[in-house]
Amino acid sequence: MYNIVKLLSIIMCISFFLQFHPAHAQSVNKPRDLSIETAISKAMATNPDLVSSRAEIDKGRARIRQAGLYPNPKLSFELEGFGGSRDYSGTKIAEQTLAIEQEILLGNKTGKQINLAKKELNLTRWDIASLESDIRKEVKLSFVDVLSVQGALALQQNLMEVSGQVYNTVKQKAEAGKVSPIEVIKADIDLKKDRLELNMLKRSHYKTRKQLASFWGRIEPDFRKVSGNIDLLPPLVTEEVLRDALWNNPDLKRFKTEKRLMEAKFSVESAKRIPDLELSGGIRQIPETDDYAFVAGITVPLNIFDRNQGNIEKAGISLKQVMTRQSARFNLLRRELNAVYQEARIALNQINTLKDDIIPSTEKVFRSKQEGYRSGKFNYLEVLDAKRVLFESKKQYIEYITLYRQSIIKIERLTGESLDKDSL
Repeated sequence: MYNIVKLLSIIMCISFFLQFHPAHAQSVNKPRDLSIETAISKAMATNPDLVSSRAEIDKGRARIRQAGLYPNPKLSFELEGFGGSRDYSGTKIAEQTLAIEQEILLGNKTGKQINLAKKELNLTRWDIASLESDIRKEVKLSFVDVLSVQGALALQQNLMEVSGQVYNTVKQKAEAGKVSPIEVIKADIDLKKDRLELNMLKRSHYKTRKQLASFWGRIEPDFRKVSGNIDLLPPLVTEEVLRDALWNNPDLKRFKTEKRLMEAKFSVESAKRIPDLELSGGIRQIPETDDYAFVAGITVPLNIFDRNQGNIEKAGISLKQVMTRQSARFNLLRRELNAVYQEARIALNQINTLKDDIIPSTEKVFRSKQEGYRSGKFNYLEVLDAKRVLFESKKQYIEYITLYRQSIIKIERLTGESLDKDSL
């Protein structure tokens, strides 16, 4: 029994030590790689702009409750026949009246106000949907920026390896007396330049990660890198199909709801032409005969001059403007789609040209120059130029992939449809 207790004590001590050991804690708290789905999910859940905007839903529900409330009654007291001369100098024979007044709304004003508040809430939901689409787009663009920098980092590290190989080759040839020591200095300078570029890319990687994390309210990035295949490109569908899909954009779909809102406003303003009644009733004390009597009254405004004509006309104009603004918005989105689509086509053409033609050719030339330099056929400047052309081509390839992906993301925002489901 004693041995079992002793063994359990040792196990507990080891577990406690591992739990609080710095190396163990570091492995537990080590930031993980971030997927595009996780990035979007975080932004949708905790983005400060979205959290603030979603509070408008509660405000809209409160407006609906307020719109359904009836006007409060009024309690009035009247003292008549006092402060005069002789018998009327005091309040002994003054008549006292206690009454309650209630405004009666006609023309179904309460129901129309409730309907208006509901339409405002529906439009608020579309505004939030548009904001969500904007943030989703910005998160994807920022994610692609990080992925692009990671690709550039990997390329630069590859360039460092190649530059190191070239430097070693030059150094060996210089030690053998086959080339001037000056070429070793040139190769060393070239290697140091590549190292400076690598450090700049590392700083850029931190900057883009920090920018991405800011979408869910983080000051510092809570991930080490993003996961995704930058070379796996989504297809580009025809412009005609995309143009038809523009009507799925929440910025356009909202106009149907906005039209209903304007119709509700027009109905509310039209109802204001109908005057509301004010009923009153109470009891009056008559001191001269020591009697009591009931009093009743009704007040009806005479809509002779102000029949709310101006507001009704304004609401009618606003209703007509909705469809005009919808057409203007569609034309703007169509122009934006055309520009982004052409940008995507150009980028895709450049990608295919670089991948299928230019990069394989430049790799072949570089390998040939590198081998030729070892055998003395080419000088160092020719090798350096071949290396520069090769890696500049690969950098252009990453840049055009980034441009293409960003164009696809912008097209998704314009059309309201996902075109990049499985490529990240």
